[in-house]
Amino acid sequence: MKVLIAALLLASFSFCSLSLAGNYDITTGPAKMPDKIMITHNVERQDELHLLSAYYQLNPRTWRNIYNANNTKIKNPNLIYPGQEFQVEVYEDWKAPYDMKAWKKANPRW
Repeated sequence: MKVLIAALLLASFSFCSLSLAGNYDITTGPAKMPDKIMITHNVERQDELHLLSAYYQLNPRTWRNIYNANNTKIKNPNLIYPGQEFQVEVYEDWKAPYDMKAWKKANPRW
């Protein structure tokens, strides 16, 4: 029984060390993430904070990041209006994952 427990502990430590080694390059050291920059988004019809966070940050659940960066302009996070300008934080090498206008046209209300 002691041997089994010792084997399980040893295996768990080896898996932990493997997961930490994922971002390390032996020639250059730890991988460098690109810097973040702020860009301006002009709100259009049918925009919602979770749609914007899915578009810019690839995760609809991070809508609070946009809300917190623009909390002086947004009184209610459920109500944003066309013509508002929001600052959105993205990586400097960010590229649009899809055409937002075409997606909104194909999915008028999701």
